[in-house]
Amino acid sequence: MSQTTTTRCVPMEIEYQPAWLSWVGSTTMCLNALGVECDLAERL
Repeated sequence: MSQTTTTRCVPMEIEYQPAWLSWVGSTTMCLNALGVECDLAERL
């Protein structure tokens, strides 16, 4: 079984936020870049 991976680019400035879980940090940064007000605690 093979897996295909793709790369997605966000065409806007994103502020890095350190997080224990990379998925949580990445999701929070992308949502914030799109104008959604949330923080790392709300994404858990």
